[in-house]
This record gives sequence, structure tokens and C-alpha cells, in this order.
Amino acid sequence: DVTKPFEVGVAAHYMCGGIRIDCNAESTLPGLFAVGECTGGPHGAARVGGNSLTEILVFGKRAGRFAAIAAKQPRAVCDQDEAAAEALRVLALLERDSGGRRPSEIKGDIQKTMNDFVGVVRNEDGLAAACAAFDTLIAQELPVMTLATGGRVANYDWIEALEVQAMAPLAGLIAAAARRRTESRGAHFREDYPEPDDGAWLRNIRIGRDGDEIVFNAVPVPAEMAEVA
Repeated sequence: DVTKPFEVGVAAHYMCGGIRIDCNAESTLPGLFAVGECTGGPHGAARVGGNSLTEILVFGKRAGRFAAIAAKQPRAVCDQDEAAAEALRVLALLERDSGGRRPSEIKGDIQKTMNDFVGVVRNEDGLAAACAAFDTLIAQELPVMTLATGGRVANYDWIEALEVQAMAPLAGLIAAAARRRTESRGAHFREDYPEPDDGAWLRNIRIGRDGDEIVFNAVPVPAEMAEVA
């Protein structure tokens, strides 16, 4: 009943970081195109209301156009050993009988940890707790995660297991990046660092790999974007 007083509160509802893309929506992995909340860059530090729909229309069209062009170009043949290893990883989930927890339970833990510690208001203690929780989950819970059934047909547990194997590392990276950013900017608010710090943090945090090691690089915002960062 909008004629009576009701409570309004802030909530985490949009992701402003993700896969790095160019103006054609192509990622740094040739042939991989991405659009929407899984991408980083179009909205800067905070999304303006309504911009997500505009982004889908603009970058969705560009992604489709340039993906079609890319699909016509000759490319290296798929690494068969890598493909076979990935197939084994996916199918191995169906054979687990270790007595570990179900994917839905682990997913609930991920969601609760993100909500409690990596949500609207963040601080060092909470982000440290989140990082530790995800490290433990990845090392101890994911290797023994168990499905209710080993069938391939309509096996939602299997789908959730695959999702959880991606969600946990991604959540850990988000928490670790937020912990490194010792300031508040856009949608990232830290109660222990409530002000922006342009001197140290007018930067994008890019996450990549160096061998088996995860690397965080703080890259200066391009000069033409600095005024709106």
C-alpha cells in the first residue's frame, strides 16, 4: 500500500566489474564476446539507473555483429587434450559418493557470506573473513561436494555443482579486490575508508594469471575517463 509509510533500503543489485571487453564487446580471449553484468567497464564505478538496458541493446547488437564476423575467420584448432580434460572434470561430478555437502547448501553459504561481508557496506574485518571463508570452501568443500544422483537427465544438482565451482572462486576474487581498494568509490563503500582516494586509487583493478598464481594489478584510469571515475 503506497499510501502508507514503508521502508526503503539500499541493496547490492548490480555488478559493475567483470570480463574486460573492448568497444566491440570482445574479451581479451580472442573469439569470446561478453555483454551485460558479466562485463566490466561500461558503467565505471557505479551504474546509473536505466543504463543496463541501454548497455544490453548497444553492446548486445555489437557483440552479435562482431561475433558473426569473428566466426568466419580461420582460427586455431581446439586443443583436444584441454577439451578432454574439461569433459572429465564435468563428468567426474556425477561419480562422487564422498558424503560431502550438496551444491545448493554450498551455494547458500556463498550467497550468505557475500551478503554479510561483501554487500553494500564493507570493512577490513568483514572482507578478511569473506576471503578466509572462500579459501576454506574452495580447498575443503568443493573437492568433496556430492550430488544427489549420478544421472545426466534433468539433474539440477549437476548444474548447481558446475555453477558453484565457478561462483566460489569468483566470489573470492571480488572480496579480495574489494579488500585491496582502501577507499570508497561509486558502489564500493567501505566504512573504514569512507572517502575517495584519487591519489592511490583512481585505478581499475585487473585480475589475471601468472602461471598458477592469481595476480591483481591496479591500472590507472585512462585520462579521458578520470573526470567521471
